[in-house]
Amino acid sequence: MVLKKYSAKGMIYTLTLIGVLTFSNVPAYADLGDQVLRKGMRNNDVMVLQQHLEDLGHFNYHMTTTYFGNVTLNAVKDFQRANGLVVDGYFGPNSYKALMNKVSGSPRKEPANRSSEPKPAPAPKTTNSSASSLSYTRLLKRGVTGQDVQNLQQALKQLGHFDFYKTTTYFGSITTDSVMSFQRSQGIQVDGLAGPNTIRTINNALGNTNSAPSTPAPKENTSSESNGRENITNNIINAAKSYVGVPYRYGGTSSSGFDCSGFTQVVYDKYGINIPRSSSAQASVGTKISKSDLQPGDLVIFSGTYKAGPSHTGIYLGNNEFISATSSKGVAIVSLSNSYWNSHYSYGRRVY
Repeated sequence: MVLKKYSAKGMIYTLTLIGVLTFSNVPAYADLGDQVLRKGMRNNDVMVLQQHLEDLGHFNYHMTTTYFGNVTLNAVKDFQRANGLVVDGYFGPNSYKALMNKVSGSPRKEPANRSSEPKPAPAPKTTNSSASSLSYTRLLKRGVTGQDVQNLQQALKQLGHFDFYKTTTYFGSITTDSVMSFQRSQGIQVDGLAGPNTIRTINNALGNTNSAPSTPAPKENTSSESNGRENITNNIINAAKSYVGVPYRYGGTSSSGFDCSGFTQVVYDKYGINIPRSSSAQASVGTKISKSDLQPGDLVIFSGTYKAGPSHTGIYLGNNEFISATSSKGVAIVSLSNSYWNSHYSYGRRVY
């Protein structure tokens, strides 16, 4: 029986969940890691799991949901396979520990009395336990963890920009989207990064004008917030070119192999620009740009390459050239005048 692979505690979680689903129409809610998640379940924890798997490049659906179906099953298996775990599609204690190690960037020590819930990664100390005031101590961006992330989420929730049902200590795509929503509403740079200017603006919006941060952000982390589009563009182009020659891999999101949308997402994400995972979803992000108005750093969209509609994406480099992950050459720089790409070109998207 599959459940034998898990601890007695994991089995108790699963049997308890089965009982709840069988005898009640009300879904069970718990923190991620408190129960084994499996195909067929519908629970808010599934959405949290999908969000983490999406951030790590394993969940490629165009949106997160509360349902554990085939897409989530395959994403969990892909994560398990990539991390040397038993590939069974059950998100139990071992998978949870591996996931938390990945999203925090380093292994965590478990509490002695709860094997399925790791201790939060250490973060700069803060005295703000509520959304009344934020203190800037470091650049907050996708992938970081800590109490300061939760404080940020609480502030954004108070301001009506964080819609998830609970706050967490993890800065994922939901937090990125919330920061961008706030930045957009305030007319400041929309980059999804919570740097000193964004924290100051949040505090001002909360009525805490005397609590603006005074500690400057590390220089190497703030170029996309303080130096404008030109520096962001140079960084994006240099990052994209650094992958030239990396082979094509369907579903790939790393230097061991990319597909087209995985490549563009990873490059933009390096500089806090959050775009969807699939080429079809990327085709509607940002602002539509005509070919004559393309600027370096813009996303370029191609249609009908292997299916109808938007099916390939790349990054415009200038001088009528773009870079993308192609099935024939891997990551390569090609001219838009190339007969094949010219015939499939649709439009550009300005995403920052």
